[in-house]
Amino acid sequence: ALIKPLSERQFFHRVGATGWSANDIVEHLGLVEEGYVREFWWALSQPPMPASYREATAGNDQKMRDYATSPEKSPARGTNLPLNRYASKEVCVRIFNNARDLSVEFFTKNSQEDLRGYFIFRKNSAGKREVRDLHQQALLMIAHTIRHTNQLRQLLADPRFPQEAR
Repeated sequence: ALIKPLSERQFFHRVGATGWSANDIVEHLGLVEEGYVREFWWALSQPPMPASYREATAGNDQKMRDYATSPEKSPARGTNLPLNRYASKEVCVRIFNNARDLSVEFFTKNSQEDLRGYFIFRKNSAGKREVRDLHQQALLMIAHTIRHTNQLRQLLADPRFPQEAR
């Protein structure tokens, strides 16, 4: 809804040398969501984990939700970096929507699964291994989308953002 009224020029416009365009934000969201869905399917295919993993993830839900409004920056890296892969707004939005459809499909097909019993493992910035259950990973994916939707709102409200056709 936020990007629908944007012209191609507005969609690709960057405010400042290091700022992200609407294209960058939508591209990044699609890449991340596609990666998360891949992780969800992978985790669901693993054998049962010990009960200690459930204990290790207890209480992390709020941390995942808080990411949506955290002022702490976390730089995109690796395959999640927006690289202006798509030549048009239409293509970028279509690819994002495909990734979103894969998410919806995953959660629809697995609505009866106990996502608390499957886990994602990551190293944090200090190099320490962290574990999240799939429910928490889903909360983080939603928080990530909210975070970047807010970034998009800030971009559109910036006085340096071109105002034609809005």
